[in-house]
Amino acid sequence: MAGGEIEIAWCRDPGMADAIALFFVENADPTYISHGEIMFGRAVALGQWADDLFEQVAREAREAIDDPAEAFAVARLDGELVGLVEIHFDDRYHFAVINDLMISRTARGAGLGKRFIDWVEEQCRERGIRRLFLESGIGNARAHEFFEREGFVKTAVTMMREL
Repeated sequence: MAGGEIEIAWCRDPGMADAIALFFVENADPTYISHGEIMFGRAVALGQWADDLFEQVAREAREAIDDPAEAFAVARLDGELVGLVEIHFDDRYHFAVINDLMISRTARGAGLGKRFIDWVEEQCRERGIRRLFLESGIGNARAHEFFEREGFVKTAVTMMREL
């Protein structure tokens, strides 16, 4: 990433939905899967993505464009998509939830995640948000370490039982 121009911005273009979905599918490791991915059908089990993952993420991206409580932002390095974040805003209770934060496999470890978190925090503060939540797959240790370095603290343990 050295020498490149990083641009982070809200995605307001419904035509980007397929590019966002492709980026997600290409960069989503099975350790990324948390209860949210299972609850909403992106994954069929821990460690196993749904067969229609691309279609689901593309649909979510298209819907978020018109929803004031949901938003996707993208990071580009010299024009190339290298990161995305999906956020849910609750203006009534002044919190936001990072539903997804993904950095391309080739850009991980170069500081883009921190830049994204800092940008998200700035956007949240401008909106009057006081708390920022996220969830992370149980096996995603590298992400957990990153989030803890960035000041996130564990507030719950989510458990599941197959029926």
